Amino acid sequence: MNTDRAKKFLLDGSYGDRLLKIHPDLGPLPDLANTRYPHDVFNLHQGYLDAGSEILLTNTFGCNLTRLSQANALHLQNELLLGGIQIARQAAVNKAYIAACLGPQGFGKKDSIKQKTVLEKNLVHTLELIAHEKVDLIVFETQYHYEEILLNLNTAQKVLKNRVPVWLSLTVTHDGAPLFASEHPDWLKTFEDLGIHWLGFNCGFGPESILKAIQKTKDQTQIPLTAKPNLGLPENIQNLGIKKSQKEFIKYAQEIINLGITAIGACCQSSPDDILNLSQLLNHQKL
Repeated sequence: MNTDRAKKFLLDGSYGDRLLKIHPDLGPLPDLANTRYPHDVFNLHQGYLDAGSEILLTNTFGCNLTRLSQANALHLQNELLLGGIQIARQAAVNKAYIAACLGPQGFGKKDSIKQKTVLEKNLVHTLELIAHEKVDLIVFETQYHYEEILLNLNTAQKVLKNRVPVWLSLTVTHDGAPLFASEHPDWLKTFEDLGIHWLGFNCGFGPESILKAIQKTKDQTQIPLTAKPNLGLPENIQNLGIKKSQKEFIKYAQEIINLGITAIGACCQSSPDDILNLSQLLNHQKL
């Protein structure tokens, strides 16, 4: 797929918290729906497609060593990962691109070299599996640990060899800065040098923080920027006062679109209705 700035893509919205609302038994790993409730995952993809989404993220946010181990589901990694890709592909059928989604593991500078080696070995396996499925993008989403991002991007370079575009999406603080920005002021150049094709911001402290992130970054890079602001936080996270109305969400989304980003969607507590609202904003801008 062409990942340059010329085209504006409409992304999708939340998967995990929507699946948990109808299937609480999924617990801390909504990825389990890929085998337990594949029809519901398919229907959610279809809802986003009907709303206008042009890129579908796979329901594989937690398909990593850490999250799977915590849920006693590491033995299901291949099945959940391949299932998530296949369900998205069945829904898309030439109507949308597929982005294989990998969430954070929480690896940081305090973790040992041994732990890094274990995580890297599993990540190599994961990326090889994804590359074999010929997805259109790989997105490392909701990333917040500098050391983990370096591990992800270095491993992706070695394994993928530019066969699949890499999209990095960071979560940010209230003021729109990555959590590691003060300690690593050259983070943007470092990530650019590691070959990312898209740089995005998602989740965080609501759409205002994503707007600030785009404002801070847009004149510092030629890499296409993406945004997936959230309307709230997953229900298993303590309430931090982040609950935006659709009206507030659309207000900030319009400002984000006006900054010239390449792709926009939504994150936690969003639905196909929110993506439909974004579609209408994008269509209005094209007129």
